[in-house]
Amino acid sequence: MSGSKARRKRPRPLRPKIKEKRTMNVTAEDIRTEVKRLIAEVTERTPEEISDTALFQDELGVDSLMAMEVMVAVDKKYKINIPEEEFAKIKNVDDTVAVVQRYLGEAA
Repeated sequence: MSGSKARRKRPRPLRPKIKEKRTMNVTAEDIRTEVKRLIAEVTERTPEEISDTALFQDELGVDSLMAMEVMVAVDKKYKINIPEEEFAKIKNVDDTVAVVQRYLGEAA
């Protein structure tokens, strides 16, 4: 060494790990907009063409594979896990919003 003291690295302070809040301050309207966007994507429609009560299968032509694709995207987006038996009960945008809100509330 050339007369200067070797620099010591200070240890970084420990930071507690904070669990990410899953609710993410998401409103029903946020969920509704996202679900309509996803349904529009798989059905090749515009979100404006999709009403809140239009039946996914009967009115919008969403088959089981399309529905699964949408629900996987919803699960990932909101960091929730909707069970298959619950998933089977979802028939329209309103149902989807209610289920997502319920699971977000349980995760908080």
